Amino acid sequence: MIGRWLRRCHDWPVAMEHDTPARGSEKRRVRSDAQANRERVLAAAVTAVLREGRQVPMGTIAAAAGVGIGTLYRHFPTREALVEAAYRNELERWRERIIASGGHPTHVIDRFYFESVYFREPSGILYELATLDGAGFDADETPDALGEKLVLPPFLEARRAQIEPRLTPLPDPTVWRPQAAPATPTPSATTTTTAGADR
Repeated sequence: MIGRWLRRCHDWPVAMEHDTPARGSEKRRVRSDAQANRERVLAAAVTAVLREGRQVPMGTIAAAAGVGIGTLYRHFPTREALVEAAYRNELERWRERIIASGGHPTHVIDRFYFESVYFREPSGILYELATLDGAGFDADETPDALGEKLVLPPFLEARRAQIEPRLTPLPDPTVWRPQAAPATPTPSATTTTTAGADR
């Protein structure tokens, strides 16, 4: 079932991000220096988030990119917008590398908890490249309620009645305890025989 779903991901429509044109004017081309600044900011953001976490100060990212804090906020009004754009940019760059090497990756797919790109290598193995942001067991339920029910992303909720019966129930961790492995008898000197001992 999962395999069929993943194969269908090639056909999913993807809403691509577009710059919003200024009111009453045609969409303007981004100046080459502004585009270079944006690329440096996005690369610096990925490095900073991986090193310091999602709450890294915007000033730290601006300094690493070699741009002023005002330039940073002109492109990305919030830290969340910057981190999201940085992860998306990384996925797009990986797509370009895969295409350049002869691969056929999907578009960036919104998986609700994170975004992913899928591709198959020549022997047919399916790979998934996914953003770090938003992933995790506690993304949509509290830690003290983890595992109590099946949580599905919104786009699969309508298929709950089809999905749940196919899943193997997990044991209740509050009552289940692994049984101790039976003790293995160790051979003793009195019971061990050697070749030729009965001759």
